Order: sequence, then C-alpha cells, then structure tokens
Amino acid sequence: METYWDSPAVDDLLKAAQHIGRDQSLVLLGGGNCSVKIPGEASTQVELPVLLVKGSGHEMATLTKDGLAPLDLKELQRVFAEGAITQDSLPLVLEQLKLDKSAPSPSVESLVHASIPQKFVLHSHSDVSQSVTDTSKPHDLAREVWGPDVLIVDYASPGVDLGTAIKEAVEATPQANAIVVIGHGIFTYADTAREALARHLDIVEMAMAFARKRAEDFKSFTQARPDLGPDFTSAMSKKVSEIRQKVSEFAGRPVTATIAAREEQFDQELITVVQRGPATPDHVTWVGPWVICDSSLEDYAHRYRDYVYRNATRTSRSDLLSPTTPLPALYPRVIAVPGVGLVAIGRTVSEAQKTGEITRHTLEIADLAEQLDTYTPPTEDHIFDLEFWKPQMEKYSRKTTELPDEGRNVLVTGAASGLGRACAEEYLRSGANVIAGDRSAGVL
Repeated sequence: METYWDSPAVDDLLKAAQHIGRDQSLVLLGGGNCSVKIPGEASTQVELPVLLVKGSGHEMATLTKDGLAPLDLKELQRVFAEGAITQDSLPLVLEQLKLDKSAPSPSVESLVHASIPQKFVLHSHSDVSQSVTDTSKPHDLAREVWGPDVLIVDYASPGVDLGTAIKEAVEATPQANAIVVIGHGIFTYADTAREALARHLDIVEMAMAFARKRAEDFKSFTQARPDLGPDFTSAMSKKVSEIRQKVSEFAGRPVTATIAAREEQFDQELITVVQRGPATPDHVTWVGPWVICDSSLEDYAHRYRDYVYRNATRTSRSDLLSPTTPLPALYPRVIAVPGVGLVAIGRTVSEAQKTGEITRHTLEIADLAEQLDTYTPPTEDHIFDLEFWKPQMEKYSRKTTELPDEGRNVLVTGAASGLGRACAEEYLRSGANVIAGDRSAGVL
C-alpha cells in the first residue's frame, strides 16, 4: 500500500537537506532543518495533508526517512491559528500530532514549516548570515546585502514566537521565497526542492560576495581544528590538565578538557569581542551566555548567578530563584589559557569537542561581524529565554547520562587482550575516557 513515505518528494527533500548538511558553515551539530508537505490525495493510507519535518537531533548531512517526523498538517495549522499552543506545551502538541509514534520528536520549528504554504522549506544557521545580522544595525546591513526581495524578520524564540513572526511575514508578503531571521538563520521555500535549494545557496553566496567586498581580511569560514603538532609542549599540556582539575573540583564532578583553538589561530582581541554573547541563542547550552571566560571560576559563577537572578525576576520564573534549583552552567565551558589558547570543557570528550567546534564558529562569525560593523549578538533576554525554556532544559537533562566514570581519564596498559582489554572495555561502558596501550605494535 502506497503511503506518504513513497512520494518522490521525500527523496527530493533528503537530497536537498544532505547538500546543505555537507557544509558545516551552514549547519552545526544537528542544526538546520527541512520539511515537505504531502497532499492528502497522494496517500491511500492517511487521507490528509502531511507535514514531514526533520526530527530533533538528526543531522542534515546524513538525513534519511528515519529522521523525518510526519505531522497532521491541517490540525497543526488549526490549533496554531486558534492560539491553542504555548511555548511550554508545544513539544507535547507536536508529539500528539505525530502520525507515526515511533518517529523522532519533530523540530520545535515545525510551526514555521506549517506556516509557509510552499511545498518545500529549507533552513540553515549560515555562519555568514549570522555575521551580517549580528551587527549594530542588522536591518540596514541585511537590506544592503539581500535587497528588497528577502524578508528580514527580527529574532524570536524558536517555537510559538518564531512561528508567529514567520506566519505574519509570509502572509504580508506572499510573493517572497526567502527569509533571514536576525541572529538565527535562513529559510527558503518553493514548490520544488531544487528551487528551494538554489535560492538557499544564492542567499548564502550573496552574503559571501558582500563579505569579500567589504571585509579586508575575509577569506572563508574554515573552523579548522587546532593542530597541536610538535610545538605543543608538555608545559602546555600541564596547563590544560591543571584547568581540568580546577574545573572538576569547582563543579564537584569530573570533566573533560580539550583544546578549542591555539593562541596563534585567532586575534586575541576576539576574546573580549565574543564575550558579548554567543552568535545565536541556540548555542548557549554549549558555550554559556558569554562564550569565553578569562576570569576566575568564582567570578564566573557569581556573574552567572546574577544573570539567572536578573532574568528569572524579569520572567517571573520563581522556580529558578530557589537555591536548590540546579543551574546548567555555573562553570565556564570555554576558558582562555595564556600560552595555550582556548580550552573547551565538557562532561565527556564528545561534549568538549562540540563546545570547541561552536567556539571556533563563533570566533569567525564575530571576526567578520567586527569587520563589517560591530559584533552585536542577540540580547541577554533572548539568550536566557532559550537557555531556560523548559523543553531546552529537558533536552540538556537528557544529555546527562550519569555514568559512574563519566569525565574521568583512565590509562590501561596491556589493553590489546585478556584482562587489560576487558578493563578498557568496562571503563568505556562506564563513561570513562580511556587511553589504551600495549607493547604489541599495531594490535590496538
């Protein structure tokens, strides 16, 4: 029996998404999303319009049908139009409207996709568009870059707020086929995947061409991982180990540290620049409200508590004012270490590496924004509202695996076989970072 999964449009969507996903300057750590609308008459199994939207946490570069969530499009549009969805109830509503309960959780930006009438929608968090809009006069600069045919929408929190802003913009200018959301990213849409993709790449290239013309030192976005090489001395390694120990003791749990960037990879003045905030609130869970810490751990924690108190009072979040409420970022995620560079902190190696990757993106975004104008990321209230949005906090809690040896480094010798191998495998299962060694060359 033919279903919406059998529509050729699904394969078209996946190809377009994978094309965008292969460029890390457009998507990062599962960022970006996409959708296609399948009309009811195309399905003999479900006789209603279906919105197939990327599931949360799935990578665009490797997206398959298993990474899409089918939603009842008409019902979603109806409850949204009636104002029956709130920011906090959105995840539950989306789960209730899934046509396949085994499918992944739909993107929190599903309301955006449902509000755009065109068949295909593609969304990316383009670094170069972030540089253009993370400036002091983003509307003026965006209009200079993209002209009158691209809709420019002010930043709004993902979910109901952004869905409402996009819905109003599309209804006011139905002839448009592209939207740039300040401090967030690009949406393009068309009735074919090819057209939506071509428009998307065109929007990115327009910004790149503008950057090449206006910025004196702009080449491209590279985000290259630091090459530690032979000049990475034991003294540098010792400094990183000392930072890891200090943060572990301060946090009351073992953490992992990795090099995000060597000092020679970036202009040292950028440390002050990026402390204005992350390039987009979506990154706050990884890098915190100020990206880089160049003060003491105690000073950072004090500043963070003040930030929480100030914004919890603003938003009447009494639950965050309790001293027993766990706060996700009392210790910094990225620390400037003189003589080394930037050290990324995480509960696991993977988490520290992802934090480092976002930090490198942020440095390049801020650097270009400074060349174009002045790096002016989204405001503190937007950053806080996303960091402490209940679905976001729940997502962060789910990442906490609570494995007994998470964050610990373990050296196992004789790990190629026997007891040594068994120990190494057991420590890996318990969450440790395992360094395995053996005298038998080439076995491990």
